[in-house]
Amino acid sequence: MSPIPINRKNKFKSLRKVIDTARIRLEDGFSVLVFPEGTRIKPESGIAEFSNSCGLISAQNNIPILPICHNSGRFWKNKKFIKRPGTINVSIGPLFSGNDPKALTKEVREWFGSRSSRH
Repeated sequence: MSPIPINRKNKFKSLRKVIDTARIRLEDGFSVLVFPEGTRIKPESGIAEFSNSCGLISAQNNIPILPICHNSGRFWKNKKFIKRPGTINVSIGPLFSGNDPKALTKEVREWFGSRSSRH
């Protein structure tokens, strides 16, 4: 799967590594999956702030963002082995493109916000 490992203690260096490695992976024909909240949070807490990594990768490489929103956190709790039964809803959004990484990230986060209350 070729994940891009990061060190959460050094955010700037990790962001640079993600941006640079993502460019190489995209050039090699890979898709890049980004979790913009950084880590799972409790669903009842809403949506956390997004890092600009997805916007930066998209804008710098002239590729769209395809957002995918789901509610699995309601049944698969963070740091818990036991999974509860339930229906996982998935929304696949439209493609988002642009050359302003912050505006692009904000637009995608707003799309997530409009979907998360339905899940």
